[in-house]
Amino acid sequence: MRVNRFLLLHNLLWAAYLILFLVSPLDYRISFQTIFLILGLVVFGNISFHIGYRSIREVVPRGNGPINHGSVQKMYVFLVGMSLLYFFCIVLKYKELYVQYGFGFSLAGFSQLRGMLFDPGYRMGGSIIGIIANLLSGFPLLLIPFFALYRIRLRRGQKRILTILILLFLVSTFASGGRNGAMITILVALFSLLAIRKRGMGSKLKIPGYAKVFGLGVLVAVFFSFSKIFVDRAIMVSGSLEAYIAYFKMTHTHELRPYADALLMSPETREFYFPIMFFHEYIVHSLKEFEVIFAHESPLFPYLGAYQYYSFCIFLNKIGFQIISINEILADIPNPGRYNTLFGGALMDFGRWGLFPFVGVLYFLTGRALRTFSKTRTLEALVWFLYFFIIIFFSPIYSVIGIAMYPAFLVAGGVFSTMRVFGFFRGRKTIHAKSILLS
Repeated sequence: MRVNRFLLLHNLLWAAYLILFLVSPLDYRISFQTIFLILGLVVFGNISFHIGYRSIREVVPRGNGPINHGSVQKMYVFLVGMSLLYFFCIVLKYKELYVQYGFGFSLAGFSQLRGMLFDPGYRMGGSIIGIIANLLSGFPLLLIPFFALYRIRLRRGQKRILTILILLFLVSTFASGGRNGAMITILVALFSLLAIRKRGMGSKLKIPGYAKVFGLGVLVAVFFSFSKIFVDRAIMVSGSLEAYIAYFKMTHTHELRPYADALLMSPETREFYFPIMFFHEYIVHSLKEFEVIFAHESPLFPYLGAYQYYSFCIFLNKIGFQIISINEILADIPNPGRYNTLFGGALMDFGRWGLFPFVGVLYFLTGRALRTFSKTRTLEALVWFLYFFIIIFFSPIYSVIGIAMYPAFLVAGGVFSTMRVFGFFRGRKTIHAKSILLS
């Protein structure tokens, strides 16, 4: 059976992850049962993906029928309008942060804001402006697949506006204090292009050389920025890099492997290897944490969705529901703030009996959404594929469902799809079917 290229990418990431785990800078040791369970979940996910992909035969787009110029223009106006509203709210949010916390617009300021993410009060929602900005942050993300899919139906000025808004949104993800938002934004762009270029979908999209160079430059800039944030946070906590390394070695549960210890102790390699080591450990510690979570038992466990979908639970609690809060969950789990793979997040929310059903449904929907996009070439099908695929793509490391702008991605996708189903984006001028495929 031929493996879909996106599923192959997912599997290659898992293979690379397991290799990196074996040579991790920290001496993690896990049981054979944990490895067997993880591999079983990955295989089960592969099977579910194929079932979902094969479940689609013929699909007729609902709501608007064929894509036409008028509907594309209406989508453009809606998405740009909602994105501008997001930027207006985010400016007000940063103004409030500056007044309340002295937040500055710099890499050091972003590191300071990153530390605030662990403050219980900030985590529980902050001001109403902050909540609205977070809720709207999914709409600028939709600009990326919209631009990639319908670029030839847009005027030059519209393309420039979309480019500016997307770049501003990428900057705003850094200003949120975390790294995940920027990475998600970059992957949405990358996977949008890969899905549209997929063989047999009728697209002739070619990426020019300057765009590839620019993309490489962005990745280098992102790596440098993340590295700078790592170093700034270490110095902010301990006063110097050397002091932080000594503190880390003294307090960490797992010992450094000899090669990592030697590179950190050498003045010539310390500053260069420090962010690399943290990137490495940052990625691979999740497998050990999954084992810890699997052994965890408490009267509050499982959390029935309140861990991965805590943003929605915060809103429900504000209107009178009594759902366990994210602060209570973090106080209940063994190692709060640590990654534990997608499977760890599913385990905490749905328990051991719900682990395989949750994983099966998630991979099934990913395969089904990809097949739907290949049949319909609609934006909503592409959006749902991106939403589900990025979740399983990150599965070796963490559950992306509740982090950064991902809850808002779900909201934006739901709002957009609902509006399209009910014909809000219906246009008058119909495009020839061949032109649709080339778009």
